[in-house]
Amino acid sequence: MSNMKQLRSLFVAFTKESLRNRMEVFFNILFPLILLILFGTFFGTPEVNRLRVGIYIEQSGGLSIDNFAEFGFEAEFFDSRTNLLESMDARRLDLAIEVKNDEIIFSYLEGNISKTSQIKMLEHAIKAVLEKKVNGVEDVISLNKIPVSVGRVKSDHLNYLMAGIIAISLLSSGMFSVINLFGRYQEQGVLKRIVVAPINPFNFVIGSTLTRFLISFLSVLIIMFSNNLIFHSQFDVYWPAFIVTVISSTSG
Repeated sequence: MSNMKQLRSLFVAFTKESLRNRMEVFFNILFPLILLILFGTFFGTPEVNRLRVGIYIEQSGGLSIDNFAEFGFEAEFFDSRTNLLESMDARRLDLAIEVKNDEIIFSYLEGNISKTSQIKMLEHAIKAVLEKKVNGVEDVISLNKIPVSVGRVKSDHLNYLMAGIIAISLLSSGMFSVINLFGRYQEQGVLKRIVVAPINPFNFVIGSTLTRFLISFLSVLIIMFSNNLIFHSQFDVYWPAFIVTVISSTSG
């Protein structure tokens, strides 16, 4: 048997064996897909990340509703403190703000780890801006925000999340599958039979490696298709560099 024919036969055999093995299919294809769905559902969608803020102004002390417009969040204004706290208790709000003349009270429910940091940052920003307005502090430096595009597609949290999931998929496909493959062959006694068989060791290793490339690309394509189908995320890929990354990561 020629080397090319032997290599082709080994590649086909490795591919069929890998796709039939449930454990390998799970860790190489299903596990990254499960991570994408879990993290995308909890952290990737705008509805989950958006803070729900309620504001009640009892005594403005010079503050108005317009003072809160520059913070960039959608706020619901209440006509009484009771309605504000009832909405907070019903978990319709993530943050409740009460303004009483020269006092600002922030209330939020603990336990939501994904939004606690956002609430803290927003709290400090509101304090700084409102203190400046109340005390009549004039701006010394004027800042203008100019959005600059760093790519062909505007990225959001879900895009960065999917990039991490793809990296995990390449890691698991290139490392765990090889360990699982040779460990399983050693346990089943396949390696002993291969040693005495007229098989070129180089073809054996290359056939296994080519199967890893195929599994890696298959896993990445499934993740990208599922991400677009489930979360409608636009993910732009520079294919030449991406192919080099997949090959080098899997080879390593």
